[in-house]
Amino acid sequence: EAIAREAAVAGDLQLAFDLCLVLARKGHGLVWDLCAAIARGPAIENMDVGSRKQLLSFALCHCDDESIGDLLHAWKDLDMQGQSESLMMLTGTTPKFTVEGSSNIA
Repeated sequence: EAIAREAAVAGDLQLAFDLCLVLARKGHGLVWDLCAAIARGPAIENMDVGSRKQLLSFALCHCDDESIGDLLHAWKDLDMQGQSESLMMLTGTTPKFTVEGSSNIA
C-alpha cells in the first residue's frame, strides 16, 4: 500500500494503478481511497473503462459513508462512458453528447 501511495505522489500513476489492481484483488481495503482517485483520474496506458470500474467498485465496497454518493456518481459516469464507447464501436459514429472525463467522445 505504501509503495502505491508513494508512486502516486511521485507522479508514477502507471505503477500506482498496477499496484492498486493487485491490492484490490487481494482485498486490501485500506487502499480504497487511492483506488478511487486513480479510477477517477487522468487516462493511463492499459487502463480501460473496465479497469476503472474494477477500482471504483472496490472503492465503493470499502469507502466511508461520506464518500458513497461521489463514488456512485463516478460509477454512473464511467458506465455511461463505457456504453458510449461500445455504441461508437458498433455503429462507427460519434454520439452527440459529452461524458465528463472521456477522451473518445466529441
